[in-house]
Amino acid sequence: MRNWAEKIKVMLVPAVLISLLLLTSIAGMWERLELIMYDTWFKLRGPRPAPVEVAVVAIDDRSIKEIGLLPWPRRVHASLIEALGEAKAVGFDMLFDTPGTPEDNGRLAAAMKAHGRVVLASSFAFQQEGGSIYQVPVFPVRQLAGAAAGIGFANMPEDLDNVARRISVVDVNYFKRPFPCFSLAVLLAARGLNPDHLKFTGGHTLAAGDMEVPLDYKNQALIDFWGPAGTFRTYSYVDVLEGRVGREELAGKIVLVGPTAAAEQDFVSTPFTRGNMVLAGALPSPGVEVHASAIGTYLTGGYYKRAPLPANLVFLLFMGLSAAVAVYRAANPWRGLLYLLALMAAAAFAVYLAWYYGHYWLNLISPLALAALVYSGVTAGNLVRTELERRRTRALFARYVPPAVVEELLRNRQDVALGGARVELTVLFSDIRGFTSFSENRQPEYIVQRLNEYFTEMTALIFKHGGTLDK
Repeated sequence: MRNWAEKIKVMLVPAVLISLLLLTSIAGMWERLELIMYDTWFKLRGPRPAPVEVAVVAIDDRSIKEIGLLPWPRRVHASLIEALGEAKAVGFDMLFDTPGTPEDNGRLAAAMKAHGRVVLASSFAFQQEGGSIYQVPVFPVRQLAGAAAGIGFANMPEDLDNVARRISVVDVNYFKRPFPCFSLAVLLAARGLNPDHLKFTGGHTLAAGDMEVPLDYKNQALIDFWGPAGTFRTYSYVDVLEGRVGREELAGKIVLVGPTAAAEQDFVSTPFTRGNMVLAGALPSPGVEVHASAIGTYLTGGYYKRAPLPANLVFLLFMGLSAAVAVYRAANPWRGLLYLLALMAAAAFAVYLAWYYGHYWLNLISPLALAALVYSGVTAGNLVRTELERRRTRALFARYVPPAVVEELLRNRQDVALGGARVELTVLFSDIRGFTSFSENRQPEYIVQRLNEYFTEMTALIFKHGGTLDK
């Protein structure tokens, strides 16, 4: 019964810590750190060459300087579409929701119809009325919308740290049918498809022709990122417009047109560019490049999937129990620390391999934190118990044996067995000759004084040689 009580006391600290970490993980208290860890995997992997099928035509500072301040007349965009006549599809990451002039609208609509694969962006705005918030779509003007091969919403979700890691692939709330995001609408146009080809299949999967997009419960998908701003092949708008870029250069490519000029403020933080301090001062990515990353993910199928909560909790529990076993089996705290570091390194390596090869995102920060807390708690508990046992042992034996013997007992407690041990030793019985007759004729104070002198000398001599004083 006593052994069971001891075991319960020993496991109490790990049990409390594991329960605490499980509860805080369910509550999402580690989410911000887990997001940072997810971004770290991208940085460890490093930038890669972006898919060559996707290119960006940038409305950059040089284009604004040569063409003029934005917004440009829509006939300018019509001329760009004519210059991109060989492109597989053209997507304009900008809203044409203002009226414009009839001449310019007519010119742009005619260019879009002639090309046949031009996609325009829309957006969802949110309005409040009577205490309720409504989602309202903002579309291009009717004449341009009718000439487009497709329309997709350009809204981009961000996580709680304002970093874009995923896209909302479709919206089903407003239209009661799958309405594609901008990047998906562009890809549909490039493949000669339209939103009617979008079908939900089992297991939260969206099918578009022979392409399947895995979705979460919010109809979102974690996309791949190839690098910081400028990773996709980018051409200046004015260079394409003026013919400085040959038509064959963009032939057969999916071309996205969007602002990259600083004045437009169309920038998004990504795993490669969070905080504006990553990769030697890389700036946040233009929104058009995030759409390009989404299209690249469609083409490569490189979606990431986050482990569900039960899987993360099982991994968390495994790390906590493994840390407790490793620490308890260690002979001393330093060896326990080595076990802990080995366990944490193995866990981090395994999680990274799952992310790199399987595109599977497991939480890591909370399991590592739990392992470290279990080590700290168990080690601290062991130290406290050891110190209490040392004090009890010292208090028990200090009355009968010299300090050196007590310290020897404390250093080699494992050698102390119940019932004692058989050893060779010397027993000295010492008496004072004639003490009875000596004490009869003297005052008690004098006798005590002489006895103290005798005891002091004898005790010091006995303790000097490691002896034990019985009486």
